[in-house]
Amino acid sequence: MAFANANDLHSYFVGTRFQFTYYFRSRRFVGLLIFSVLITALILFLDLHYNYSLYKSENSADFLNAYFSSDIIAYFAILAAFFGGDMVSMDLGTNTAYYTLVQPIRRSVLYIGRYTAAFFSTAVLVLIVYLGGIAGSLYLYGEVSDLILPSFGFALLYMLALISFATLFSAIFKTPSIGLVVSILFLLLVYPAVQGILSALAGINPWMFVTYVGQMIYLVYEKSYPVHAVTHTHFATIYTFNPTGNEAIIVMLGYIIVFSLISILVFTRKEIKG
Repeated sequence: MAFANANDLHSYFVGTRFQFTYYFRSRRFVGLLIFSVLITALILFLDLHYNYSLYKSENSADFLNAYFSSDIIAYFAILAAFFGGDMVSMDLGTNTAYYTLVQPIRRSVLYIGRYTAAFFSTAVLVLIVYLGGIAGSLYLYGEVSDLILPSFGFALLYMLALISFATLFSAIFKTPSIGLVVSILFLLLVYPAVQGILSALAGINPWMFVTYVGQMIYLVYEKSYPVHAVTHTHFATIYTFNPTGNEAIIVMLGYIIVFSLISILVFTRKEIKG
C-alpha cells in the first residue's frame, strides 16, 4: 500500500503542498497560465467573430461541442506532458536526487504527492479553458448547458490519465527534457496517427488509445452520435468510431492505474548514478 502509516500520509500532504508551490511559482506554470488565457481568448474571438450568426441559431450545447472539439483537446495533452513528462526524472536526471531521495519518505509516496500536485496544476489551466467556454455561452445565449458538468468531469479524468501516461516516460528517461518531448510526440503525433489508421482504414476500434476516449469531452454535448459508421467510396471503405461514456471512463481509469503502477515501480527501483 502507498500509505502504510500516518507518517506516509503526513509526507504525502507535505510533498503535495511543496510540489504544488514549486509548480505555482515556476516560470513554466506562469507561462502556461498566460498561454491558456491567450489561446482561450483567441478561440472565443475567432468563433464569435466568424461564426456568430451560426451559433446564435443554435444552443449552448452545440456551441460548447464546437468549442471543445477544436484544438483544445490537443492542448490538454500538451499540459499533461509539461507537468508529467519530467515529474520523476527531475530527480533521477538531476543533482536534486541527492537531496530529495535521501529524505525519510518512500518514493511511492513521493510519486503520489507529485502526481496530485501535477493534477491540481493542470486542473487550474483546464478550468481557465472551461471558464472561456462558459463566458462564450453566456454571451450568446444567456445560459450554459448542464452538460458542461459531465464534460468537465471527463476533462479532469482525461488529465489524470494523460499525466499517468506521461510519467511513464519520465520514469524511463533520465533526462527531464527527453521525457517531456517524447510524451508530447506520443500524445500529439504517434497516438493520433496510429489511432486514425486503425479506425479509418483498418476498421479496428481504437478504444485502447486515451486520445480516442478523450473525445468524450465534447461528444457529451451531442444528443446522439454514431458509435460505429461505415462509408463506402469509389476508392476505399472508411470506418468511423466514437467512444461511449462508459468506455471512456473504463479506459481512462485503466490508464491511471496501469501507468501509475508501472511508473512507481520503475521510480522505486531506479538507482542514482553520477
